[in-house]
Amino acid sequence: MKISFQLLVILLILSCKQTPNYHPFDNQFDVSISQLIRDNCEQISVECGYYNWVQPTGRLRTYYQIYSETPGQVVAKGFEYRLDTFRIKNFRDRYTDKNRLDSLVLLPFDVQEMNSAFGKYKYKFLDRNLDSLRIVNWERKDTISLRLIVYHDYRYQFVVRGISYFNSEEHREAPNQWTNVANQIEGWRVRAASSSDNY
Repeated sequence: MKISFQLLVILLILSCKQTPNYHPFDNQFDVSISQLIRDNCEQISVECGYYNWVQPTGRLRTYYQIYSETPGQVVAKGFEYRLDTFRIKNFRDRYTDKNRLDSLVLLPFDVQEMNSAFGKYKYKFLDRNLDSLRIVNWERKDTISLRLIVYHDYRYQFVVRGISYFNSEEHREAPNQWTNVANQIEGWRVRAASSSDNY
């Protein structure tokens, strides 16, 4: 009887989780993992026992990060925004071809398209300095610093240029904390750019 009561309490707590809204900038961390699964989010290992539930399609993909020792609890969230995809002949690895990758980071990108993606969260492009850029919320006037990154998709021999953002529950007052991008990148599964939906 005691075990049945405990199981009932656990099920009640789990059922009280919120439906994920996929808003990378807010503080909604108490989300239903089962809903992420129903929404077809991909589970991707990042490092050290952490894994992300990532939206499977689109340029702007929000993710929710889980720690394996507390699998029902979101500890962070963020997004990856995919700007463009390149095929590089004779690509070896990100260390050997660092200069080639760095040159891709500095290329211009479509600000209007980016504003369209971030506009649903009331953010727009503010400025850029080499591989750093800032977006601003036009209502609250707060700014968020982001970094342009490139990473390699070994399955398809593509290099993807994008923007990444990490918002930790521990740092709700300072949400501009970065993950170790070099380690996280290896975990991302990037699809070939065969359609506009699969960047």
